[in-house]
Formats: sequence, C-alpha cells, structure tokens
Amino acid sequence: MLTNSYIYLPGIGATTERKIWDSGIKSWDEFRENTIFLDTETTGLSPYYNEITMIGVHSSDGTKVFISGIDLEDFTQVLKGCKVIVTFNRARFDLPFIEHHLPGVSFDQLHIDMLNPLRRLGLTGGPKRIETELGLSKSDETTGLSGFDAVRL
Repeated sequence: MLTNSYIYLPGIGATTERKIWDSGIKSWDEFRENTIFLDTETTGLSPYYNEITMIGVHSSDGTKVFISGIDLEDFTQVLKGCKVIVTFNRARFDLPFIEHHLPGVSFDQLHIDMLNPLRRLGLTGGPKRIETELGLSKSDETTGLSGFDAVRL
C-alpha cells in the first residue's frame, strides 16, 4: 500500500505532491492528526468593511469557537502544529478575512478548499445548503439557515 504518495489521485500532479511533502505531511495518517476544518462568520462579505464575529475550528482535538470581543485573538494558537487547513471558499472569504483582522497570522499550511470539488460533484450553494442536501444538518434550530442568516443574527 502507498503510504506517502498522492500523485495517483485525480488532479494531483508532481507540483502538488511536492507541496504536500514540503508542508510536512509524509503519510496519509498525518492528514488526520494535523488537519483543521475552519469556518468564519462575519457581519458581511468584505474584509475591509465588515468584521469577523467568530471563527470555528474542528480538529482531532475537538471543536473550538473563537468569538469577537472574547477570545478571537486566541485563534492563532490552533495554527501551531497545523499542517492542513480545510475550508469552503477559503481563497475568497475565510482566510482573507482572518489575515485582515488578525495581522501577523500566517497561512503557510497546505490548503484544501472544498468549493470546487463539491461543485464537480453537483453540490451547489453555500456550506449550509450543501450540509442539508447531504443530510448533515446540525440541529432543528439551524435547519434552513444560510450564511446570510448568520450575518443578520
């Protein structure tokens, strides 16, 4: 069994495989141990005119929520030892917001953006809509809510 090669996966070439290795991931097991799943909630769509209200992170250590005005700055601690960050639309949303509002945060980890792979599978809309479509709704209270509802709330 191949334990440290990724090149046989569709869309992974020599350059991407080298990035994976350079990020410190030498085996498939390290994806589980050093990966965080990240989502932000904000007051709008522009990092220049709107604020982060919270950053949610899930990892092998569990789920942590960092809230503006309480402990948002502590978010940087979860990046220590992190080798992979998984987001939805990270390039255009999550990470630019965080970089703008938490100066000094460096995202040099390997990034996996779920937006395009999900689109290729025919799943469209925002994360909350896709979660619902896949039967992953978190609770009755949040069923049917979108990212825009989070802004309004």
